[in-house]
Amino acid sequence: ALELGATVNLISGPVSLSAPEGATLFPIETARDMLNSALQLAPQSDVFIGCASVADYRAATIAEHQIKKQGDEITLTMVKNPDVIAHVAAIKENRPYTVGFAAETQDIQQYAKAKLKN
Repeated sequence: ALELGATVNLISGPVSLSAPEGATLFPIETARDMLNSALQLAPQSDVFIGCASVADYRAATIAEHQIKKQGDEITLTMVKNPDVIAHVAAIKENRPYTVGFAAETQDIQQYAKAKLKN
């Protein structure tokens, strides 16, 4: 897209790769950061390609300090992360053409058809 003259915005978490020359990098740390950046950039975009493998869940709380060993088990409460692609696809005004990828391990076609309906 860059070689064809398109403006390319790249929302990316911490990676060891550099952004392609000419792309504008929007660095993020969390799924919520990604959602905020996507919702800010999407209405001014023609195409939105979501190809990140965002975790479905995150820890409900983040410890400020190391959690010391206490016993043989620990229980973590998990909460759902936002579905970035679903939020972008739900934009009512100035919604870009939206392409999403899902990392499925079974019933791939069934899940893909269900996502198209939602």
